[in-house]
Amino acid sequence: MFIKSPHHTSLVLASCAILGSSALAHADFPDFDDLPLGSSFATGDSTTSGGVGISFGGMPWLPSGMGHGNADVSGPDGCNVLHRLDLENITAKFDFAGTVGVQTDMVIQSRHNGGQINLMINGSSIAYAGDWMAYHNSWIGGVRIEILSGGFSGDCTTILLRGATEYMSVALQEGWVDAPEVCARPTYDDLATGTGYAPGDVFSTLGIPCTVTSYVNSIGSPFSGDAAIRNAVWSCGEDNEARTFSSTIDHDFTSMGGVNDMTVRVGDYGPGVNLFINGSGYWAADWQDYDGATIGGCAITVPTGSSSGGCDVLEIAGHVDTLRLGGEETAIDCIEWVSEGSGNPGVGPCLTYDEVPPMPAIEFVPSDDFTTGGIGCTIGYQALNDGVEFTEGSAFAQPSMFACGSGNELAVRACSVDHRFADTVGPMQKVAITVADHGGVLNLGINGELRIFDVFHEIDGASIGGVTVHVASGGGLNECTRLEFDGVLQNLLIGGGQLFIDCLEGQVIEADTPSDLNGDGLVNGPDLAILLSVWGSQAGDITGDGVADGQDLAKLLADWQG
Repeated sequence: MFIKSPHHTSLVLASCAILGSSALAHADFPDFDDLPLGSSFATGDSTTSGGVGISFGGMPWLPSGMGHGNADVSGPDGCNVLHRLDLENITAKFDFAGTVGVQTDMVIQSRHNGGQINLMINGSSIAYAGDWMAYHNSWIGGVRIEILSGGFSGDCTTILLRGATEYMSVALQEGWVDAPEVCARPTYDDLATGTGYAPGDVFSTLGIPCTVTSYVNSIGSPFSGDAAIRNAVWSCGEDNEARTFSSTIDHDFTSMGGVNDMTVRVGDYGPGVNLFINGSGYWAADWQDYDGATIGGCAITVPTGSSSGGCDVLEIAGHVDTLRLGGEETAIDCIEWVSEGSGNPGVGPCLTYDEVPPMPAIEFVPSDDFTTGGIGCTIGYQALNDGVEFTEGSAFAQPSMFACGSGNELAVRACSVDHRFADTVGPMQKVAITVADHGGVLNLGINGELRIFDVFHEIDGASIGGVTVHVASGGGLNECTRLEFDGVLQNLLIGGGQLFIDCLEGQVIEADTPSDLNGDGLVNGPDLAILLSVWGSQAGDITGDGVADGQDLAKLLADWQG
């Protein structure tokens, strides 16, 4: 019998992809998602992304020479989200003033994979470096460069250009640039910038009650300092963030029944931090020291990686009623969670799609087959609202965790994936799957019946192919959504424009006779309904000839038990 491990909803976002945007503007650096994947540019070419004019030229080398490579639009690599601009021995010039306007306090995400970096801002001379960290705290073209996280070769690096950028050029021998992902829950943005709070003060953000509480140092001594609302991007968030000065902020989620599986963007600029969850916690030298800890019944992961003086992301897997954090000098932003209520629907690892080699090793197109957890899967077309099928989509595995799982998930781009339970592992019950819809028309097909709709919450309670669909959490655009299915599934087809899938689980039904299609121990009306719903496919094949047809109907009637 094939039984998947119980569901464990893990983390909201990928480790580097959640680093924030500008303090004063959202998405002020191009994200290249509006350029076709695979687009390529050479010296002398030009394009636009997000309305920003971009031109390409040679890359000056030190001590002499000039490179004339290519710029390519590529997919995510575990650090960025969706598209990025790969630069190989080429310069990209971004003209903000001449297109979308001067950008203030702009944030860029990048990964430098080796060789030289050239940077020019507002007509300055080219500044040459061997990694991004070499630019930290330098002034170029009247703009101060701050490396918020990463900075060395191979790092997920977040760069703040503090000041007004009219135009800039960046050249990499090997690497890429992108716009950081925005915060889904922009915590503290509903509070006035510059507001200060004294010890014991109470305020709220996005409906979360907060109290300024004491900070406990390494020897257990409490300090009752202040907190303030600032917008310095010290947590790699966006717009406002909370700053603590020898204090902590206690966030109370009990009014919403607690929350599950949380991420928080944080910055550490002093010699100590505090993290308390559900009343338990302790002092640490920096956020990285909490990586792998269990606090208040929650597992803590800190995947982004920086010591004191940079940004981190806290990933908190489990149920959180109260979250108290801060330190001698810290920054906090973008407190996000998967669901609200009494706890996670299950515990255990999320395994599906992990055995599929991630991009760029394999990309699936319609009619391609692969296997996950022993279940045979087939990539198909995406059905649109007008009845037309889009035939040019693709799917691939990647470790982005948009679907709130762990390891690889399946990214579905304008196509569908049919999980063929019946003809591989057998019909399944108690099926659930975790998905995240990031745009486009959605498809859900069960036992031969297909529904086309816009967002998942529209199909909560619907009966599809004799199976009732429950939207257990989420359901909206850009949300992690858990779908649960009440009934027996011969197959599960799911598709969309930009869809992420993970954590498929269920229980295979062991039938004493092939005619017992729903596994209830009887051959009767429900089995006949299933056979008719999958007529002409492999899903209802009783006789073993590969298709549900008259011979299977004859066999089912011969085994009929009334």
